Order: sequence, then structure tokens, then C-alpha cells
Amino acid sequence: MKKFIAAGIIVCLAAAIFPISANSQELYMTLLTGHVRDKEKSITPGFDKSLFSGLPLNEINIKAARNFIKSFNDAEDVYWIKLPDCIIVRFTEKGIKTRVDYDKKGNRICSMRSYHESELPEEIKTQIKMVFSDLTIAWINEITKDDSKIYLVQMHGKNCIKTIRVIGGKMETVEEYLK
Repeated sequence: MKKFIAAGIIVCLAAAIFPISANSQELYMTLLTGHVRDKEKSITPGFDKSLFSGLPLNEINIKAARNFIKSFNDAEDVYWIKLPDCIIVRFTEKGIKTRVDYDKKGNRICSMRSYHESELPEEIKTQIKMVFSDLTIAWINEITKDDSKIYLVQMHGKNCIKTIRVIGGKMETVEEYLK
């Protein structure tokens, strides 16, 4: 019994003499951002907590988080989702709704941006309008995997709704509904 009391006193004295300067959250943020915590401030310099809502920080892969911070400087309304096979980040950047998928190891799998006609590259817009002049563009999903981009363009007409897929300059209708 005396040994337990003595051990307890030693642990308390050691804790008082050698205080722990960083909790696990601070340590994780230091590893994530590469910045050492500034004692004057309560958070790592340049770190915005709003970039990591939805999941506890220790459940976000460091490699994915670093890639996200490096790639998406203007991200707002960020929300992280953890699934069994991947981590998904949903956010808005410059008014464009975006989703980025990372594998378990933190490698980017793909990204998808949803936007209006005004954001569509002019060459794609011209190509679509030449063939489908009687339809108006409602929305676009731009999917990027590796270095290739796929555009899914939903178009509305008087009597139909079509989804056009554009890959490498080639177009094809993937959905068509009559009104």
C-alpha cells in the first residue's frame, strides 16, 4: 500500500515539475501543418479550424489533409465524411460546390465540381451549343480523375431533358427524358 502511495506522489510531482506542453490535438496539428504551436496563441498560426468540420481531427488522414490545404486555399463550408473505403470532403470554393474523394492512405481518387454554364470552359460550351442549339444548359458536373476531365452537362428543352457526357472532345447523350 505504501508503494502505491509513494508511486502516486512521484507521478504527481513529476507532472508538476515537467508539465506537458501539447495535448494530442495540438501535436496532431503540428504534424499536419508543420508549424510548432505559438505559446501566445491558442491555435497553430495560419490554421483555420473550419477546414475540418464533420470529423474529429484524429480521424482525418494527414496526407489527405495536407493535400486539401495545399490544393484548396479558398475552401468554405468544409465538411469531412469518413466511409469504410475512403474519406470525402465537401466544400464550396469561389461559389462552386466541390467534392474530393481520398483513399484510406490519403491519396486523391477524384474530384467533382458542380456549377452553372458561366463556369464551363468556352470550347466545351461552343461544342455543345453547336449540336444542341435548341436546349439550354441547366448545370454541369466536372469530374477529374488523374489528369482527365469528364463533363456531365444537363440540358433542358421544351419537350426533353438530356444529360450529355463530354470526354476528350467527344460527346454522347447518356440520359434523355421526355417531359
